Amino acid sequence: MADKIVFQSLDILMNPENDDNIILHDADDQPIEFEQHAFIVFDNRNFVILRPVIPIKGMNKDEAFVYEILEGTKPLFALVEDQSLIDEVFKRYKELYNKNQKKG
Repeated sequence: MADKIVFQSLDILMNPENDDNIILHDADDQPIEFEQHAFIVFDNRNFVILRPVIPIKGMNKDEAFVYEILEGTKPLFALVEDQSLIDEVFKRYKELYNKNQKKG
């Protein structure tokens, strides 16, 4: 069942017209609903910025996670833990956000 959810989540994220929430599972296979914030391509790698709908214990309401989408036989959402990479993804996000604000 979790594989089907991952594929559905990836389909939602890859569709720029779809901003629906997605479901991922934690290490205990418990579902967590996330709001989409951005899909970022950086250094030929795919990243998503997601924020839990219900904040996770110890997390502020305005914090978000960065996941890398690893593709293989099955796509995998891997939590990015390298702070310099997280900073770079957020930097790209802010650049894209500012660019879109100037257009609109």
